Amino acid sequence: MAKNQSHADSVRIKRNLWKHHIESWKNSSLSQAAYCRQHNLKVYDFQYWKKRFKPTQETAHPSKLLPVTLTSPDKSEPVLGSSGISLLINRYNVQLGIEFNSSTLSKLIDMLEVR
Repeated sequence: MAKNQSHADSVRIKRNLWKHHIESWKNSSLSQAAYCRQHNLKVYDFQYWKKRFKPTQETAHPSKLLPVTLTSPDKSEPVLGSSGISLLINRYNVQLGIEFNSSTLSKLIDMLEVR
């Protein structure tokens, strides 16, 4: 247990050290490379930790919830269901729900056959 605690402490100390370096660099007028040279840091390590402390997209721009209004479907429009049928007329694919209007279908077929 003591070994795990000392490892956790070591990680926390390292994280705090790098956080301090990133904040110090932001407040300086130095480039990343110049700051790293001045503090004897590896640029690769600096960039790694800089990325780790960068705020995520979610925290930078939190999502907003929008209200949604649900309405019941219009009874005049056919509802396509899994037990409906599909007709292929020339190059047209017509899908019919369970409650389709037969006179409208007849007119549609006549019109598509003419084309």
